[in-house]
Amino acid sequence: MALWLVATMAGAQTDSLRLDSLMHTLPEVMVRGERPLVHAEQGRLVFDLPHLIRDKGIATAYDALKELPGVTEQDQQLLLTGRPVTLIIDGKASTLSASQVAQLLKTLPASRISNAEVMYAAPARYRVHGQVINLNLRHDEAHHVRQGQARLGYEQQHDALFTEAASFFMQEGRWTADAMYSHSHGRTFHEGDTRSLHSQAMGQLYDIRSRSLVPGRKHSHDYRLELACGKVFSLAYTGNYQTAHNTSTADGSIATIARGHNRHTLHNLRADLSLPFGLRAGADFTHYDAPLTGVLSGHLPTGKLDYVMESRQRISTWKWFADMEHRLPHDWQLNYGTSYTTTSDRSHQHYNIDGMNSSARLRERMANLYVGGSRSWGKHLSLDLSFAAEHFSNAAYREWAPFPQLTLAYTPAEGHLLQLALTGSRSYPEYWAVTSAKGYTDGGYGEVTGNPGLRPAKDRQLQLVWLLHGKYQMAVWFQHTDDYFVQTCYQRQDRLVLDYRHLNFDFRQQAGLMVYAPVRVGQWLQSAASAYLLWSREKDSDFYDLPFDRSIVSVMANVRTTLRLSPVFSMNVNAFARSKAYQGLFDLPASGNLTVELVARALGERLTVKAYGTNLLRTNAIHPEMNYRSQHYRMGYADYRELGLTATYSFGGYQERQHRRVDTSRLRQ
Repeated sequence: MALWLVATMAGAQTDSLRLDSLMHTLPEVMVRGERPLVHAEQGRLVFDLPHLIRDKGIATAYDALKELPGVTEQDQQLLLTGRPVTLIIDGKASTLSASQVAQLLKTLPASRISNAEVMYAAPARYRVHGQVINLNLRHDEAHHVRQGQARLGYEQQHDALFTEAASFFMQEGRWTADAMYSHSHGRTFHEGDTRSLHSQAMGQLYDIRSRSLVPGRKHSHDYRLELACGKVFSLAYTGNYQTAHNTSTADGSIATIARGHNRHTLHNLRADLSLPFGLRAGADFTHYDAPLTGVLSGHLPTGKLDYVMESRQRISTWKWFADMEHRLPHDWQLNYGTSYTTTSDRSHQHYNIDGMNSSARLRERMANLYVGGSRSWGKHLSLDLSFAAEHFSNAAYREWAPFPQLTLAYTPAEGHLLQLALTGSRSYPEYWAVTSAKGYTDGGYGEVTGNPGLRPAKDRQLQLVWLLHGKYQMAVWFQHTDDYFVQTCYQRQDRLVLDYRHLNFDFRQQAGLMVYAPVRVGQWLQSAASAYLLWSREKDSDFYDLPFDRSIVSVMANVRTTLRLSPVFSMNVNAFARSKAYQGLFDLPASGNLTVELVARALGERLTVKAYGTNLLRTNAIHPEMNYRSQHYRMGYADYRELGLTATYSFGGYQERQHRRVDTSRLRQ
């Protein structure tokens, strides 16, 4: 969830969401026998994903993707080698988000996936920048199909959450219909404490301590329907409706009570057309509406604060695109295309406090042109290169940006690969972050403020991948990001206020080394160990009155083991550890996680039951701490174990279809 929502609900969600967290899990690849589970095709690493997840009891596509080497999870978003990755289905561009992708993938079974293609530098024809995972699906040859799946889930942390989901697929000749519905509901609970040694310009020093409890309840409904005629035409509707109600109480130096109520509604309609002579075209429309209300009453060191707030975010986005492909002499392939996206933001907030009201009538436009080509020289050498030019404009920023891409792969023998990838990309802030909206958090002590001058971040990355015997892998990379942006926290010297806002840094750099190796003992044990060595540097020469240039080396390690106890029972044990890291002025202490899963299969493997416990040692929470010159602030959070139980039943030989995700990454969640 975005911090703006946290602020306007007066601390209704856990404070740990204020800052982008580091990687929490480091899934690995599992290998059975000597059969290669990955091979190279024109610069792509193609993984036998169904074989990777065999005997693990993995029922959903979300959990299956985490088994790919280098894939990690951060704030319910899948990353590749610690950096953003875009999911595409059967070569069609997808849109991902930190919230929608997690919910939708967790409702969809994994059995439909045929394989997964990993690209560290996406060609421009995929209409995405940077890294890509392409899921290729199994397509039924039968003309009369009826398949379905039902899933129940129970999850217990401090309180209980429940999930009911169902999917159904029908095919009659060339026509297909695919439907999905999921309902998640239950109670939530967050607990935390903060300490702030806040100095003022006149020499005063305030020792502010508080403790907060945030119980709440939520409901979420996800639904989807797609109609298609072979691979020629498809029309899909995706929707989401969710509500949340929270009550937050704080005591100590800050004594407040706050209540928040919010509702999110998402509608997305997309049409795709593919013609035999190489033309692909389509249109996509998304409408998002998120009203919320909140009240707060309490006492701060600066006096009493009372407010009543009502706000609403309304986003409408249209996108059109067209692509063309040709085969040229000498085995060259040529592709080119264009796309245009326009977004309207009509949002507002109203307080009963003078000077706090604001409204947004913003327009954003994005145009993209690209051309690319590829060729293979036998089985040993392949090249894929492209160039895209993208123009982005809003009220405060307009610029053309070039995005070159090159992937050169050399395969000396079957199962061995050296791949060099160069790519450029640009990332954009959430819509609310570039408005003038202002809200409260920390019981009113913190102010969350938008930044209309926030610029997109421009990224360049060089990566080298080495694959040995189709299973061992090593990757080294260097990444440089200009105008890197992140939400920061600053103790103001003129007022007793914590100032939260997104700011552009001068740059962010990261160099990394990733290695993993799978191990198998007979038919009863599979294990994979992996390690990351990361160097990170962040520099900002105009961060208030505290310019900084910080760098750190950190390590991570992960071991994932599957024990096959019998033909129908298995156990998964996953252990993860991470050393200290930096983010802006914050120090992020070391953390770890231990997860144990027991899996049972019955009724000819149509029924899968999984019981699991995660964060069993209660070491997963990160407690950010800032001790840098005049800034002294610490956030602490309760760290709960999580126990859960899921049951999944498939009928009609169900093999679920994966779908393009609706992009909500820049919406207020």
